Amino acid sequence: MEYLDLLGRTFSPQDTHNSPKVAVINESMARLFFPNGSAVGHRFAVGETPDHPGEIEVIGVVKDAKYMALDEGSLLAAYFPCTQNVGFYGSFAVRYAPGANRREIISRVRSSIADINPNILVDSVNSLDNHVNQSIATQSLIAQLTSFFGIIAVFLACIGTYGLLSYSVARRTSELGIRLALGAQSSMLLWLILRECLLLLVFGLAIGIPVSLVSTRILKSLLYELSPLDPMAISTAIIAVVVMTIAAAWLPARRATKISPIQALRAE
Repeated sequence: MEYLDLLGRTFSPQDTHNSPKVAVINESMARLFFPNGSAVGHRFAVGETPDHPGEIEVIGVVKDAKYMALDEGSLLAAYFPCTQNVGFYGSFAVRYAPGANRREIISRVRSSIADINPNILVDSVNSLDNHVNQSIATQSLIAQLTSFFGIIAVFLACIGTYGLLSYSVARRTSELGIRLALGAQSSMLLWLILRECLLLLVFGLAIGIPVSLVSTRILKSLLYELSPLDPMAISTAIIAVVVMTIAAAWLPARRATKISPIQALRAE
């Protein structure tokens, strides 16, 4: 096992059943029981009795970790060498190279354990990826549903923008035809329609951005080590809305440049 930011030392082959008992503890446990200075070298015991006062020596301190779920608080933890705590050897982790066949690894581990003691039953085999995915299943479902409804909202907004500008073009058919008859360029008509789209876009962003920033308090409890005010996420959302809105307005604006002045006047 690798320890991040280890203070002291980790376990070694010299930590056997006959050697003094040792342990590596996490920062939360060190702060609670040994608040004055380093915890390395101090002693403690599990279920301390007068016959065994402080029989376990702290040889290292590591950072706090997540053990069951990503949203859990800081837990007290102590790590013991298996050679000194056989009774705690109810579960263990096997590290293998990325890309290795997981089923083959499980089969080889079962065979190795059966060779040592055929009475030991190995069950509930799980990978670290599956364990993490299971612990955040609820958050993942909420994120997927939120993304789904967010995409639907953007799609409906694009349809609304397209319908509004299409109606505007149809209502101003005669006006656009007269402009063309008087020598207006197609690029001028294109900008005329797109300008309405940009005004709607600016108005929507002016309302939507403050509302979204205020509503981030609701999302804060669903995020892990990610700020709801993440500049990259907010910038990406704004860019996506701008691109989708302009794309929805392009067809009506393009149609305005194809209006025939004669047909426009006849329609009037």
